Amino acid sequence: RSPRAALEAARWEADVYRREQQDLVRETCLRQRENARLHRQQAEAKHEAIELGVRLDALRAAEAGAPARAAELQAVRQRHAMLQRIAAEFSEALENKRVECDSWRRWAVQRGVAVEAEDDEDQEADGPAKDASE
Repeated sequence: RSPRAALEAARWEADVYRREQQDLVRETCLRQRENARLHRQQAEAKHEAIELGVRLDALRAAEAGAPARAAELQAVRQRHAMLQRIAAEFSEALENKRVECDSWRRWAVQRGVAVEAEDDEDQEADGPAKDASE
C-alpha cells in the first residue's frame, strides 16, 4: 500500500468514526428528550394520584363522622406535606439532570460535535440524572 492510499484509508476511517460518534450523541440527546417526556408524564400521573388520595382521605374522614371542614383541612394538610416532599425530589432531580446535561455537552464540544441549543421548556423538563459516564 502506498503512503497516499494509507493516508486516504486513515482519513476515511476517521470520518466513519466521527459520523458514528455524532450519531451516538444525537441518539443520546433523543433519549434524554424521551426521558424528559416520560418524567413529565410520571409527574402528571403522580400529581393525579395525590389529588385522588386527598379526595379519598376527605371522604373517609367525612364517613367517620368528622365535620366536613375539619376533614377538608386535614386532607389539605396531608396534600401540602406530600407536595413539599415531591417538590424537594423534583428539585434534586432537576439539578442532577442539569449536571448530567452539562457534562454531556462538554463531552460533545470537546469532540467537535455541534451541540443543539435546547429551548427553555426542554431544559426545565429534564429529570433526574447520574454521572455522564453511564
